[in-house]
Amino acid sequence: MFWKQFSSIIVPLFILVPIAIGMIRYKVLPLNLKIIWYYLLVTAVINTVATIIGRVFHSNNMPLFHLFTLIEGLMLIAFYRHLFKEDKKKWFLYLQIAFAVFCILNALFFQSIYLYSSYTRYVESIVCILFALKYFAQLAQSDNKPLKIPDFYFSTGVFLYFSGSFILFIFSNFILQKLSASTMLIFWTGHSSLVLLMYVLFSIGFIKCKK
Repeated sequence: MFWKQFSSIIVPLFILVPIAIGMIRYKVLPLNLKIIWYYLLVTAVINTVATIIGRVFHSNNMPLFHLFTLIEGLMLIAFYRHLFKEDKKKWFLYLQIAFAVFCILNALFFQSIYLYSSYTRYVESIVCILFALKYFAQLAQSDNKPLKIPDFYFSTGVFLYFSGSFILFIFSNFILQKLSASTMLIFWTGHSSLVLLMYVLFSIGFIKCKK
């Protein structure tokens, strides 16, 4: 019972912690971290609406998660677009357009909006993992101390979440359709733990922000 409450109540509510910290420190946040704050806000709203649709109205809320994946991918690409100190940033815009087109095509031709959008989550995971690795590589070549840099906590949170959830995203529809409820709970508990870890790291990152 605890693990069910952990995945369905504790972790979803914990998102309020980084949102509150980010709101308090909003004035000192650089643009890329403001994008993360809005990403958390959008996540909280969509998850709340999805919960209401699923539990109160007992309706399929997967169309909302298709939309969420699209918004999440675009916002995280925007986060890295402003994080990397590069003159040419049109490549990021092209990537956002390509990801949006892929999400639309996936919903129209490959995975129904009433199924979990595992293909788009799979692609989003690869993109975010590669961006995080690129950031870590740049950080390793500098003399900066990672634990003092807010961006380090955000990229670490993104990397741990998407790399840890990678297999889950690939086989999510199989897990939802084939496994028993108890086995499925184990998978989603692991996923929720990764989400919680990401929120904790985001909270630390917001705290580390200074003028």
